[in-house]
Amino acid sequence: MRAKDTSVKKAFTSLDLAVIVEELRRKIVGTYVDNVYVDALGSIVMKLRTHEEALYLLLKPAERIHVIRRLSKLDVLGRTTLFRRYLNNLRILNIKQVGFERIAVLELEGGDGVLSLYLELIPRGIVTLVNSGNKVLVTSKELKVKDRKVITGRGYTLPPTYRDFRELSTGDWVEILSKYDNILRGLVRGLGIPPEVANEVLKSWGGGDVISEDVVSEIRSRLIHFVNRVIEKPEPCIIAKGGSYVSFLPFKPSKLEEGLDLLTFQTFNEAVDEYFHKLFTSEVVTQDSKLLEEEIAKVDRIIKGLEDELRSYNDRLMELKAIHDLITLNYAVLDDVYRCVWNTVKRHGWEHISSCGISTYNKSDGTFIVKVDGTPIELNVREGINDYLIKVKMQIKELEDKVRKVKEVREGLYSKRGSLILEKESLSAPPLSKKVDWYDKYHWIITSEGYLALGGKDFSQNEKLVRKYLGDDDVFMHADISGASVFILKSSGRTPLQSTLLEVATLAACYSRGWKEGLGSLDVFWVLGRQVSKKPPSGEYLAPGSFMVYGEKNYVKNVKLELAIGVLIVDNNYYKLLVGPDNYVSSRCSYYAVLNPGTDKKELVAKRLREFFIKSDRRLRYIDLNELILRIPGPSRITKLVAPTIQRDRS
Repeated sequence: MRAKDTSVKKAFTSLDLAVIVEELRRKIVGTYVDNVYVDALGSIVMKLRTHEEALYLLLKPAERIHVIRRLSKLDVLGRTTLFRRYLNNLRILNIKQVGFERIAVLELEGGDGVLSLYLELIPRGIVTLVNSGNKVLVTSKELKVKDRKVITGRGYTLPPTYRDFRELSTGDWVEILSKYDNILRGLVRGLGIPPEVANEVLKSWGGGDVISEDVVSEIRSRLIHFVNRVIEKPEPCIIAKGGSYVSFLPFKPSKLEEGLDLLTFQTFNEAVDEYFHKLFTSEVVTQDSKLLEEEIAKVDRIIKGLEDELRSYNDRLMELKAIHDLITLNYAVLDDVYRCVWNTVKRHGWEHISSCGISTYNKSDGTFIVKVDGTPIELNVREGINDYLIKVKMQIKELEDKVRKVKEVREGLYSKRGSLILEKESLSAPPLSKKVDWYDKYHWIITSEGYLALGGKDFSQNEKLVRKYLGDDDVFMHADISGASVFILKSSGRTPLQSTLLEVATLAACYSRGWKEGLGSLDVFWVLGRQVSKKPPSGEYLAPGSFMVYGEKNYVKNVKLELAIGVLIVDNNYYKLLVGPDNYVSSRCSYYAVLNPGTDKKELVAKRLREFFIKSDRRLRYIDLNELILRIPGPSRITKLVAPTIQRDRS
């Protein structure tokens, strides 16, 4: 690869797709679709439910498909609800590639039979869900182009594809390559072989460019062998230049030119997730910056309109004030003229008011013009001078009120403009993504000693934790109250410190009925795993989520119902929400809050916390509101908010 060929790669090749499909088949087949979202750049993100963890499968038409480990802003927009309607709770039966094309197919099974989800990674590609009869149920975008139409309710047609070059004979290859002026162009354009693959094989071959059956046979053999080897045993890597990623490959290039660096990965999914996360972050910043520029321009247009309106009001205001002053100073003279006009019109008609010094008038509306010091003043024969003066005063007041209101709106817009500019400037720091770990589906804490403790969010998770994760030498912990999370401390026979037990006991107490009842403290007991059983005594019944505990219980007494929620920022790249006692969270997080049982709904508390975290660090602008809600035990009050430059108590 030459150093000059460093245009940024933004989409999968057919070989990339073949490799990722093999990896995904081992990872996602048998999982269930839990939900469907759309990310900040319009990619479809499917949350998959497994026995171990939640997986997030990203499908971006015309680009890529892979599992993501760091989540940015997920939303429900456009046709997401339609995809949810059909996909939620379906089981993934298979994933495959159409021939050797940039088209993947997910086969899913549910109550309505087997559905197929097509992802096209070609230019103008789309995501389309079809039923067993090939009828389009929903598509990311209806397509009407020269070679096909994809419309809801009609049959789905694949885009024009290459024949799989691995299944073509040497004669077929010769016929196709003969149409091009060199072998490389024929391989890429005629057979649909990715340029990076064709270049790599031709570089290692070193033969001439004359097309003959022997030459083509050798190239064909080398290419098929190379592709099959990469699919079976990939060597994933990212190519970087000056700290920026420029390409990703499922194989190590045989030669890397000066100025380029190679980063290797265990799996191809890890490589593309890392590559596109960095690219995605940059694209999101660019998109957000463009949106903010458009919003600033919109505000500027409104401000300009208000400025024009304000000038018009002020000009009219000056005019009315001048008229008011003239009338006031010349009240007696104007009153005499008015009386003259009134009497003349009444006795002799409008044609005779020139005798009063009036030359301009309008009989239909009863107005006439009087000039005072060269300024024309329009009076009305039906109104006295005093009435007219009152009318002018009212007009002045109305205009002054309008000026005041316009200024208030303008000041508000200036303030909004300033905030938008600050927000745009803050985009120089890319948004942090949420790192997804398998244990995120539970309540969890990694204690100060490094032990992982898991807690159930409901009785079914309590059951699963005990059945699947509780070892004989682990610690089982539960608040001394009915209706609480089970916590499993994975100590594996080692004796935890009292401080570790308190850290886990704090979560066990807070995620219990005691929080909702507004208690101040609770006792929490713990036993070893071997003391816990799901088998009730003979003749008795255990309700779901209940357990028998045998032998002596150990207690952590008077555990305070107080929970800190903080944001841990890792490598300036992603964030994790941490929960635990105040001293635990404060030693790890720059931004955190302390909660106690209260009366504010947890949705409201979560919104306040999200606003606080974003205000503290603009990189957290995509922090997950739903996860915050899940981490709050129940109705609460915020008693402390802490950031590097903010520290205040709220009683």
